[in-house]
Amino acid sequence: MATKNYNIRFRNGKADEDRAWEHLHSEEVRHSFRSQNGFVIAAINDFYDSHLCITKDPYLESSAHIVKLNSADMILKENERLKAETYAAKTEAWKVKNTYADKLEELEASIKAADEQKKQAESAP
Repeated sequence: MATKNYNIRFRNGKADEDRAWEHLHSEEVRHSFRSQNGFVIAAINDFYDSHLCITKDPYLESSAHIVKLNSADMILKENERLKAETYAAKTEAWKVKNTYADKLEELEASIKAADEQKKQAESAP
């Protein structure tokens, strides 16, 4: 039986490729497959079979598209929620900071006035 060879490059810094590399070297792959080669072959065949099912059945294709759209929509909504929470928290922190800054200015003015009164009292006969 002839052996066929195909090399795959995984570039560092590319999220999908880093993720694929981590999957390939995970404990799950070590325990569930006889080899990394077996895992790659199963992954390719499973993906291709799934791809064929989706492209042959318009209902599955539209369902897969809807799932992708819903997932993207959920991500966008969560992102907007987090931005709103962050904005609200920053606004609240700004209000607190300004309130304390105003109080600090009042306190410093009071201390300065008390010091001046003390100096005047000491200098008076």
